[in-house]
Amino acid sequence: MKKAIFFAVSVITLFLLSYMAIAVPSGAGVSVLSSERWSNTTAGSYGGQGGNVTNTTLSGATQTNAWAGFFGEVTGGITLNDAGADIFYDWAVASITGEVYATRASSPSWSTIVAQNDCTTDSLFTGSGADNTTNTFVASNNSAVTVGTTVIAAGTSCALPNGTYVNGAEPTSPVFEEILLSDGTNPIYVAKINADQTGYDGATHDYQMIVPDNYTSNILTYYFFIELG
Repeated sequence: MKKAIFFAVSVITLFLLSYMAIAVPSGAGVSVLSSERWSNTTAGSYGGQGGNVTNTTLSGATQTNAWAGFFGEVTGGITLNDAGADIFYDWAVASITGEVYATRASSPSWSTIVAQNDCTTDSLFTGSGADNTTNTFVASNNSAVTVGTTVIAAGTSCALPNGTYVNGAEPTSPVFEEILLSDGTNPIYVAKINADQTGYDGATHDYQMIVPDNYTSNILTYYFFIELG
């Protein structure tokens, strides 16, 4: 049975600011609260009778092996730190806004961030089935997003058509929007933070996102970054 792993993640971050530095997404601490996966449903049955031809509608689902889901809460603030992460001063953030970034690059190049409107990205990992990247993300479907000082204009990048689900169903417009960007080499998946919104399971979350997994081996490591405000 193909299965995807869903992680509940609390993200805690510090913004490291210094003289003449330009703010860019900062590495995020990741606390895994739980991890679960769907178990196969019980098989239905019917007693066949010799001589009968029975019209039977069957329903079911196959768990994707090409995507993993992340969701959870975001906490943090804005700080003025030295190189040793000693806090000189900090500011609380009353209402969390911003973005969560997931990428397989441990040190992406934020200065070269660009829109990614080629939705075939990562198709090598997601295979050729209905859950392929090109059947998941839609070109020219994003709202505007600012990464550091770089503005990615609306309608220039691939995005989930209506974001991840709310109460187990696709919303008519994104509640948890996800956008695909690139640093010119590495794909970067961006979830817009939308604090305390009803999520896929009926509980409130700050973000939800999906990222490609290797459908043949299920092992890809992602690094998380965050930008508040």
